[in-house]
Amino acid sequence: MTYYKAFFISFALLFVSLYAFEHEGYTHGPSDDHIPLPLDVEEDLSFLSNVEGERMLASYPNIRIHANYDNLNSAPSSYKAYIQNELAPAVISYFESALRLKYPLSGNLIIPNVQTQLCSFNTPQMLYSPGIAADYFIFFDSQSAQGQGWIADSYVCFMASGTNRPLISTTKFNRALLVDPQGDVLVHEKNTYLLIHEMTHTFGFTAAMFPYFIDEYGNQRRGHIKTATLNGQQSTVIDVPPLTNKLRAFFGCSSLMGAYLESSGSGGTAGSHFSRRQFLFEYMTSGLLFQQRVSEFGLAMLEGSGWYVPDYDYAEPYTFGQGEGCGFLFDTCSASNFNYDEFCKGSQRGCTFQGRGGGGCTSDKICWM
Repeated sequence: MTYYKAFFISFALLFVSLYAFEHEGYTHGPSDDHIPLPLDVEEDLSFLSNVEGERMLASYPNIRIHANYDNLNSAPSSYKAYIQNELAPAVISYFESALRLKYPLSGNLIIPNVQTQLCSFNTPQMLYSPGIAADYFIFFDSQSAQGQGWIADSYVCFMASGTNRPLISTTKFNRALLVDPQGDVLVHEKNTYLLIHEMTHTFGFTAAMFPYFIDEYGNQRRGHIKTATLNGQQSTVIDVPPLTNKLRAFFGCSSLMGAYLESSGSGGTAGSHFSRRQFLFEYMTSGLLFQQRVSEFGLAMLEGSGWYVPDYDYAEPYTFGQGEGCGFLFDTCSASNFNYDEFCKGSQRGCTFQGRGGGGCTSDKICWM
């Protein structure tokens, strides 16, 4: 789960003072204690016969996503209507356009009759033979958990037995914290990025799924989950070629071993998100900021899983740390030569890094002092 927390130490980070770490102390993200189960489905493995050849993006089919909203029936009707008619359809449409599959299902998604429950829910009748025209199925659920510190909780329930790709997932919203915006465009924007974040987890960007990543030959990937100690903090590093190559080129650091993941936080926070120190405004970090971006890096992690071929035209412009070199990534913020426009020191005020508002310096633990 993502941990919304403002950490206070001796370094200052420039951010939008009104809209930065909203909902301090709240969490969202994956539940990595759920172990996905294999499910026998018929997958199209024809890609494996042409692994050495070049294939155009258009030769891969777009992912087909089906959402189930039945478990929102206990929510107020206006809340269910918002999730079902406004929030989820836009996010699903985004992913159906941005993600193509290497191994789509050969036909419909069909659940065996003996499987009476999925993600702790009764299996919808539509999933029994002849099934539905989908490659991926997600349950949306909600509850009002007043006084609790979580906004959303997601996990993968079942994966394809052949390729390990996530097939059945669930996302639960806490109605006390993820609210119906009732026309407030900033709240709707925040909710949209939250759901894009959550669904990216359920597509495989989570510690529970990293061990199941496959290579270009369809074999289980090995050696891509690494550990590194940086300024006294031990972190998980994911090294998959599509992501590592993009990161090295973006930061201008050829020695970067891969994507550093968050080392702080409890539950599913640590090890399931990009490090906020290096990816502050990226949508797959553990803090929900206004002004986040769906960068190429979250999509590249999904490509590195071996299951997807992203269309990177659907990535948003992202510049935090671009071209700054290895020092930006690895030096401590207190170092005398640590001078980057992305960070500030002292109590000065000025424009935020994204240039969309004014802000001031505030201390934050993310600099790994």
